[in-house]
Amino acid sequence: MIRRAHALAAAYLLCGAGIAATAAPAPPPSLAQRVDALNDPDHATRTNATDALLCDTTLTASQLARVAGPTPPPETRMRLLHVVRHHSLRRLREQYFAAPGPGSIGIVQTVLADPRPVAPANRQTRKASSPTTAPPYALVTRVLPGFPACGRLHPHDRIIALNGTPLAGPARPATFQTMLEPFAAGDTVALTVLRDGTRLNITLTLANRAALAGIYVPPSHTLHPRFAEHWAQERKPFDWPADAPTSSAPASPPPG
Repeated sequence: MIRRAHALAAAYLLCGAGIAATAAPAPPPSLAQRVDALNDPDHATRTNATDALLCDTTLTASQLARVAGPTPPPETRMRLLHVVRHHSLRRLREQYFAAPGPGSIGIVQTVLADPRPVAPANRQTRKASSPTTAPPYALVTRVLPGFPACGRLHPHDRIIALNGTPLAGPARPATFQTMLEPFAAGDTVALTVLRDGTRLNITLTLANRAALAGIYVPPSHTLHPRFAEHWAQERKPFDWPADAPTSSAPASPPPG
């Protein structure tokens, strides 16, 4: 029953963050309940609770550290550090990259198209002009903290349409990245996303694309030294083991 309450409450907060949901909203849980749900035995509950905290722009590092206490479980520590990192970088982005400019949602992605299955009985009669692949999609390989997609999109999500327009194929000039070109920071876009076979409609308000190169070092997407230093100071209220930056991030897919 407690687990179900956590899941419903997190779903309520996600709906408010721009993900369409059909379930009746539950009353918002307390911050202590939301942090407690980060260590729930159910993976979906943990994920929903994390996303809800990522979407809550009112949170501060000191609030979360106070609620978590000095010895939270390892799973809670990992997820809270992700939440604090996102909001720390989000505030810096809003402070230093508030000027108008091309828009970005803050993901690393690549456009793919799966082979279209053909029944064995139809292989001989299939027309040469028939498409051999299913409609293309932008596969999310990484979601960057500090940007609008964090808490809304997940790695392995498939973006199949932008504002109702399907993605163009890999052999055509338009990709997800170029489809964003007409939109500026502050614009709202609607994404159609497939997640584990479920179709979601997600709305995002774009950030300034200049912040991508300003905060992250391409192509590894590690933090620039000035922002890494700020993050090192921001995380001090937690006094937990430092999260070592990874050096094996995807090297070539374009950000979005």
